[in-house]
Amino acid sequence: MVALALSLPFLATSSAIASAPSIGSVRPIGITRGAECTLEINGSRLSDAQELHFYEDGIEVVSLAPGENPEEKILAAVRVRPDCRIGRHLVRVRTPYGMSNFSYFQVSPFPDVTEVEPNSEFQSPQEIGLGVTVTGIVQSEDVDYYTVHANKGQRISVEIEAIRLAHGLFDSYISVLDSNRFELAASDDTAKLKQDGSISVIAPTDGKYTVEVRETAYRGGGGSHYRLHVGTFALPTVAYPPGGPLGELVTVECLGDVSGPFPETLDIPETEGTFPFFPTSQGVTPSPLLMRASPFPNIMEAEPNNSNEEATRVPHETRFACNGVISEEGDIDHFVFTAKKGEVYDVDVFARRLGSPLDAVMQVLRVEDNSNAGMNDDTQGLDPYGRITIPEDGDYQLMIRDHLGAGGADYVYRAEISPVRPSLDVRLPLFDDNNRQARQTIVVPRGNRIGIPFIVSRSDFSGPVTIEPQNLPAGISYTIPEYPMTPEQIPVIFEATEDAPLAGALIDVRGVQQVEENPVAGGYRQTVDLVWVQNKGTYLSVDIPRMAISVAERVPFSVRAEVAAVPIVHGGAAEIRVIATRDEGFGETIRCRMLFTPPGIGRSEQIEIPGDQSEAIYRVNADGNARPGIYPLIISAAATHKGGETWVCTPPVNLEVKRPYVTGSIEMAAVQQGKEVEVVCTLNQQDPFPGEASIRLIGLPARTSTEAITITTNTLEAVFKVTAEADSPTGKHKTLFCMLDVPHASGTIPHTLGGLGTLRIDPPPKDEPAEPEPEPEPEPVKENEPPKKRLTRLEQLREKAKEKAVKGT
Repeated sequence: MVALALSLPFLATSSAIASAPSIGSVRPIGITRGAECTLEINGSRLSDAQELHFYEDGIEVVSLAPGENPEEKILAAVRVRPDCRIGRHLVRVRTPYGMSNFSYFQVSPFPDVTEVEPNSEFQSPQEIGLGVTVTGIVQSEDVDYYTVHANKGQRISVEIEAIRLAHGLFDSYISVLDSNRFELAASDDTAKLKQDGSISVIAPTDGKYTVEVRETAYRGGGGSHYRLHVGTFALPTVAYPPGGPLGELVTVECLGDVSGPFPETLDIPETEGTFPFFPTSQGVTPSPLLMRASPFPNIMEAEPNNSNEEATRVPHETRFACNGVISEEGDIDHFVFTAKKGEVYDVDVFARRLGSPLDAVMQVLRVEDNSNAGMNDDTQGLDPYGRITIPEDGDYQLMIRDHLGAGGADYVYRAEISPVRPSLDVRLPLFDDNNRQARQTIVVPRGNRIGIPFIVSRSDFSGPVTIEPQNLPAGISYTIPEYPMTPEQIPVIFEATEDAPLAGALIDVRGVQQVEENPVAGGYRQTVDLVWVQNKGTYLSVDIPRMAISVAERVPFSVRAEVAAVPIVHGGAAEIRVIATRDEGFGETIRCRMLFTPPGIGRSEQIEIPGDQSEAIYRVNADGNARPGIYPLIISAAATHKGGETWVCTPPVNLEVKRPYVTGSIEMAAVQQGKEVEVVCTLNQQDPFPGEASIRLIGLPARTSTEAITITTNTLEAVFKVTAEADSPTGKHKTLFCMLDVPHASGTIPHTLGGLGTLRIDPPPKDEPAEPEPEPEPEPVKENEPPKKRLTRLEQLREKAKEKAVKGT
């Protein structure tokens, strides 16, 4: 059992920071397929709801009506088709101001029964029939009892949806008791359903049987909702084989049911991945078996295969899927395949991810000398994955076993082995750790635009990737700025025309590698945690297969940006002017952030345009790692509007990054109080510039001074005459640096040259000579003779030391 007592769960709640609508809950939490019902949707900003969006077919909206408080409640009459998929369904609400976060409800194959208290005593249970779904709640220290009548030999199956409802960290416990309160079967956690349980028993006699529901440790509370399915349906845990080749018709055995295995036939989907399968031949199961669809031929183990000599032989294929069952304690399955030196294979074993109780360990050995080529245990949760490089031509054996040597009839696995295949998928970034749905929908106001940085998760390939949103609502277009490098996050700007219809859609967003030969493509996949605990991890999550986007009513502000046409260089800075256009009377503060920051560019986290102003300055700087090129910068802006936060963005403005025209370093200098010294900055001319540039010495200590000087593109050193006053502070001052302003057609380009330099200020010597020795006249420079090399501070000190040594002799 999973320990649950260390902290409370953080549930993914609706976004509280958007002008778009927000869903807090949907009631009832479950509905029956083939029936009609009214969904009560609670939340905020729900007035003027125009549409519900479901991610799957099977549910039709008959009508939408406001509740008692239209801002916080709407009523949706829906019709559920008889073939609607069983399980969790996601729904979003669209209003003229955008698309909501998603909420969810369950679809059951059975009619719904509501718990009726008091039913907390074994002697006074609530009577129900077989083939129903009970909706109830377990309060603190509560136990709920239900009775059913069954005939001898009849199957009694019970399955609970508790943590899967995502109302809290409800670790449920269920059992079936006979009339003498003897426990015939019980379930807490399961490999298939995680913290939810399922059980089946064969009734030993005619009579009444009691189903018990409680929290494992007799806790409970307002969030401990459950849906209890009770009937005569089969409850298999896994299928064998647990997958098949894309698009093929396969027959599988359903394992784990109390009545024994039974066959089912199904069509494998055309798309690779894990998919749900609902057996129907022995009653519709309330939860699916998980299966794999992949482009690999099925290889079935042939027992006995517990040794290398008895191993199941794999026909020579470039990729294949080994399917088997660790059927008893100590069982180890062996498969042998042929491979060539240098070939690289991915070995991915699916067991726990498909509901199997197997804690698989995989190992690949070279048959000839039994040397290890690869081994793994728990890379994919409790499932192993490994990448192996074949060291020599020959036969290799794949071994699968349980980590603790356990086994059983439903310890199924599927080991998919193939050469390395590149892959990618696209998702939105996570903006708020405590609200996993914050800003996970794209709301585009009419006549405005919004920018979003898409994350591309790539595997086993490099190179640029483009983003391709599919089937956008009418009136929405998108642009992707081009960058001189491949960004980790790809900014995309969505823009709506002034007359775009108010509409929404759930769309796919494809990522495509921009190469003609063997392109790599992938779709949108957003994993949202529904129940998680800080420092303990995720207990329940859902994969969102499409992105929500909508056109919304215009908002009372827009933003644009301006930047000077001069480039920014390493060590330089620039100012981006962000200008807001406001409707009359709109005085909210506008908060601005840079949507994408090029590497090596520093900037403020956020700037604000106060409500009584129309612009602000975004200051950026470039460090030595900034890559030269032209970078389109996009500023996102948010302001409170209609009770929430609305986001827009600027059109891109180009910031050019260049390497410095000049670099330099400052030589150490020393001066006495009251005297003058030359501070030299050695210049390294990298790129030519026209005319003259101004260079300044910055960071001088108090009571010292110098003047700016001019240089040309041929100047190799800048010499500053620094005067130290009599009371200037003594000691080493490591604060000097140079600022260079290079001329440009549109202004000047500021540079910061080199690292910090040092100026040492010394007090005058205590015993000064009465009359200082006259300085020698400088020797005349002969015509055409190059000027003497300037001595560094260290060289000057050495010369003085030599002079003293000569005088001493």
